Amino acid sequence: MKDPRFVMAAFGSSLSYFQFAFIEPILAPELATNFGLSPIQISRFFIVLPCFSIVSCTLAVTVLPKRIEKRAIIIVAAWCGTLGFLCLGPSKILNFPDKVWLMAVGMAITGVFNPLAVICGLPEMVESAVPKYDKATRHRVTNLSSGIFNGMLGFG
Repeated sequence: MKDPRFVMAAFGSSLSYFQFAFIEPILAPELATNFGLSPIQISRFFIVLPCFSIVSCTLAVTVLPKRIEKRAIIIVAAWCGTLGFLCLGPSKILNFPDKVWLMAVGMAITGVFNPLAVICGLPEMVESAVPKYDKATRHRVTNLSSGIFNGMLGFG
């Protein structure tokens, strides 16, 4: 856990996974009270993120070139996810309008970029840790990295 790449990938994955779970209990009552949406409309609103996540996950493992560094993908995903959350908020500091369509765009952006950080987290952790150990312990390092990754997802 002394390697900054390893720690960044672990915490980045944890944060991205956390971002999937915290939105519903906070945003659902706001959609009902501020916008007058019915429970059915609110549930349809929350379908946006998983639909875009499914597409993003599929593209992440099939289309993303292997030559792109995983940490670069995690960093870009974090910045784009920030843009998504500014729209989802919507940001009062940046004077974003308080509109449901803008919040849905934020959900879509978040749905596209958050899975990239989660998917790239484990390979980045393994790629950063394996070169520090000999070939005899590679399997153990991979298993421990996977265990820490899963633990960080549980933390998130």
